[in-house]
Amino acid sequence: MISVIIPVYNVEKYLRHCLESMVAQTYRELEIILVDDGSTDSSGLICDEYARQYDNITACHKDNGGLSDARNYGLARSSGEYVAFLDSDDWAEPEMYERLHGAMVTHDADIAVCNHYVHQDGKKSVNKHFDKREPLVLSSDEALESVLSNVYFSYMVNTKLYKRRIALETPFVKGLLFEDIVFTPSTLLKAKSVVYLPEPLFNYRIRKNSISHTLKQLYEATRVREIRNSIIIKERPELAPLAIQEYKSAFFGQTHAVSKDIRLFAQIRRMVPTFQVWCTVNDVILSAWEKRQLWRYSHIPLFGYVLGIKRRIKMLFSCLVV
Repeated sequence: MISVIIPVYNVEKYLRHCLESMVAQTYRELEIILVDDGSTDSSGLICDEYARQYDNITACHKDNGGLSDARNYGLARSSGEYVAFLDSDDWAEPEMYERLHGAMVTHDADIAVCNHYVHQDGKKSVNKHFDKREPLVLSSDEALESVLSNVYFSYMVNTKLYKRRIALETPFVKGLLFEDIVFTPSTLLKAKSVVYLPEPLFNYRIRKNSISHTLKQLYEATRVREIRNSIIIKERPELAPLAIQEYKSAFFGQTHAVSKDIRLFAQIRRMVPTFQVWCTVNDVILSAWEKRQLWRYSHIPLFGYVLGIKRRIKMLFSCLVV
């Protein structure tokens, strides 16, 4: 049996779509555990409605503790030999768990992963495009390298099916955003082999975030990668250079994206010393471009002030012309 754990928090707009995709699964030996994490909208009522209607759905209600806490709560109450996690604003293709389970059994793998669709701004795209459709079997190290390089699949737990013992040995770290960045490498380290299915079987919905949430994401993405790196350096030191490079790329990419909003310049500046200390402690060598970027972020409030003056002058000039 497969236990599918679905944390729920204020998603009344999307929850029914998610749950309908679960009751439509072609794999019938499913235990669906809904964890209402203190929702203040009608999400909890929807959970109870489906639990009354379907014998294999259980609705649990708890005080809000965050996504990791809700997933651990559901995991502790699951009974399946296999475990999956699904976010309540996403949905699965009808054959998703049948295909993942079949691949795990056929290839005697500890974890199965599928490709996925991305839905954003009304558009649908495939995350990865592959010419071959046959399953690919990877060792633990090969799977870790794939995640760090984003070759076949990402950190996202929703695209994966786990043997229960592996999920129990590596619980989610409570209080983190981007908890998948720690959980996924931890589970891959425990696995003997991983099977990857190139066909998209999961649907990932990207919702717009607020500016403040975007900045919080930057802080959290930096922190969880430091936790992840400490685990990889301890367990697989040969993969440390790849983990460090991924961390650098993520830091500069996300910081660049957030720095486009001048209202966040001061907060970005405060992140630079922490990153510099991490580089020093881990003997990380920065390129000339990366050093220039750090200098720019350190002095970015000054640029913001200048840009602000320029904008005000431009607006004043436009008014005078009119």
